[in-house]
Amino acid sequence: MYQLYSRREQFPTYNIPLVCLPASIDNNLPGSQLSIGADTALNCIITAIDMIKQSAVAARRCFVVEVMGGDCGYLALISGLATGAERVYLPEDGVCVPTYRSTSTA
Repeated sequence: MYQLYSRREQFPTYNIPLVCLPASIDNNLPGSQLSIGADTALNCIITAIDMIKQSAVAARRCFVVEVMGGDCGYLALISGLATGAERVYLPEDGVCVPTYRSTSTA
């Protein structure tokens, strides 16, 4: 992108407006409300969870779904809200095995 911008004077044909769009599934980029990758990842997660829910209802089982996002719980929280999850564990809250066991057996 920088090379294209820096050579505008040499090649007038490439003198076009440039826009940088944030693309990250974490959606933790400063100065932006939503990034392209986060929306795409959220749509994929919702599609996958809808299929998992159909299997869970038919088999009368509980499923745990882990989503990407590193140390940012945005995808976990928003996908949990969008799909009607009963519990959402966020990396910001810190998840440990005793906490998981106490909430999963209730």
